Amino acid sequence: MVDIIKILIAPLIGLLGVFVGSRLKQKSDIKIQKEFLAKEIKINKLQEVSHELSDMMREVVYSSSIIVKKIRFEVSDIEFRNLNDDHQERMIKIYRSVKSKMLFLNQDHQERITIFYNMAMDIDDKIFEGFHYSDLKDRRYADDEITFEAIKDHINDATEYIYDVIERLNKELLKELEGLK
Repeated sequence: MVDIIKILIAPLIGLLGVFVGSRLKQKSDIKIQKEFLAKEIKINKLQEVSHELSDMMREVVYSSSIIVKKIRFEVSDIEFRNLNDDHQERMIKIYRSVKSKMLFLNQDHQERITIFYNMAMDIDDKIFEGFHYSDLKDRRYADDEITFEAIKDHINDATEYIYDVIERLNKELLKELEGLK
């Protein structure tokens, strides 16, 4: 009987070891898969935000082209308002999309994107006062702040600012990609 027990103990211990080892490996594999999936999601969101910020930058620059069309009388006042309203709607839509992905960004990127959006809205407000209703009596901005040249300077500042944000975001994206190796 003792011999039978000795013969059975070694294989049972071996089977138990294999079972425990496979369970540990399975848990380890699941943890690795979860980490990989989390990184993959973050990388996808960073790419989406980078693309959307480029779209926002294009929208800010677009606003100067519609001002030029108005100055050159290529569009009527009503057409200008419609173009500008469409532009603002696109900006808001893109920003909402970016905002929904903010939790994937670090605090610095979040703050910089918010600053850029506020710069863009300030530009739109100046366009409104300077070119939608230039005869408003109750203005927020001085006459020299709502000229095409002043607005164009703000557009250039906003464009340079968001370009820097996109560059920083892309560097973070590269780090995340290198972390997958």
